[in-house]
Amino acid sequence: MAWWNEDEYPDLVLAHACQVDIFLGSADGSLHLAYSHYFDGGACSLVPTVWDWDSDGKPELIVGDEQGKLHLCKSMISRRPSRERLQCSKEEFKILGVGSDASPAACDWDKDGVPDLMVYGRSELLVEPHWFRRNESGVALMNPAHPLDGFDLGANAVPTLVDWDLDGDLDLIVGSDDGRVWYFPWHNGSFHSMNGWDGPFVQIDVGSKAAPATVDWDLDGYPDLVVGNGKGSLAFFRGGPGKIYPAGVEENPFYFIQTGLQVAPAFADMDGDDDFDLVFSSGQFDNAGTFYFANHNGELVPEPSPIQHVDLSPLAGYVQVPTCLQLVDFDGDGDLDLLTGSSYDATAWFLEQFEDGTFYHAQGASNPFAAGMIGLSPCPALGDIEFDGVGDLVVGNGQGMLLMFQHQPMQHLGLGTKMEDLGQKSSLQLL
Repeated sequence: MAWWNEDEYPDLVLAHACQVDIFLGSADGSLHLAYSHYFDGGACSLVPTVWDWDSDGKPELIVGDEQGKLHLCKSMISRRPSRERLQCSKEEFKILGVGSDASPAACDWDKDGVPDLMVYGRSELLVEPHWFRRNESGVALMNPAHPLDGFDLGANAVPTLVDWDLDGDLDLIVGSDDGRVWYFPWHNGSFHSMNGWDGPFVQIDVGSKAAPATVDWDLDGYPDLVVGNGKGSLAFFRGGPGKIYPAGVEENPFYFIQTGLQVAPAFADMDGDDDFDLVFSSGQFDNAGTFYFANHNGELVPEPSPIQHVDLSPLAGYVQVPTCLQLVDFDGDGDLDLLTGSSYDATAWFLEQFEDGTFYHAQGASNPFAAGMIGLSPCPALGDIEFDGVGDLVVGNGQGMLLMFQHQPMQHLGLGTKMEDLGQKSSLQLL
């Protein structure tokens, strides 16, 4: 029950399947249907709540769906005077979500005169509440105690950490299943969304399954953006002061890479010649493999992959997605170790490289990234976000959710990262 109009009679908001109806009450106790809206795109199992969200003196409807997303519905007068309708949109909450089965409730929780939102949702881990506090401008914000709480990009979140705005801390760039790229700069101890009309990546659309990576390819001091997609190609965007510059075919050093299957790029100095080489995985199930292109004075040359003998097939599990790779000298012994995610057991895998080039799969207490299940199709990104000597791990998963873990002390090396002598005593703490 709710009060939708300004009279004294209670009204009824009814959600069923993929539709919401509003019945207005009358003096004789009867109800008549006044508003109705059908949600397409698989938005079903709806849970509505009524609140004056925009503080205009009129109630709005906030609706959670089974995909964990939120919709804002307003009453509109139609061209037919006898009928009114609801206009519903996800734009107000486009980057927010709770995994699945969103159940919202609105109130002025902190008594600042601006409505806040509490949403229960189900992730692959557990059912839990999410608190979205709004500031004076009315922009929805996540709980400041949990820097990534509530960011939901739909499906298959692929994160990377880099100091994109060159302000001395690491920012978060995330690709999503719909081919878009999202930007969350770090500021005052939290990530903030810059994905409106003035966001640096708002125009990027690579079609499907966006997988971003960053590298200063042209050595101009600004990080550049390389984005893999579901068709196995790599788009190149040159970074610059305050903006990016899409590269045409002739300007794209990665244009010739066409695997035909989803690709997730990574950059590291694989051959020790002080430049960044390209490595990525592509394929499905037991056909998954790694590809390596050495950087010779800015020209990419395909060579046998230094990690080609690493069996990635167990990581694919039952999901047809490539494995996200990050190569980093984690233990400070001068060679690159491998951090990746496993769809098989929904955990982060750490493979330590030995002097002979072989990789050891660290398990149990010997795995410094043993944080339990982190969701299907996990994709980890490691970095020291505030350059404070404390390592941070951001994980995107198949539900489009983002998790953040804090590690033990580490050192940063430019765009790369290095973690010192943690051994079996290190642990991850979920923020």
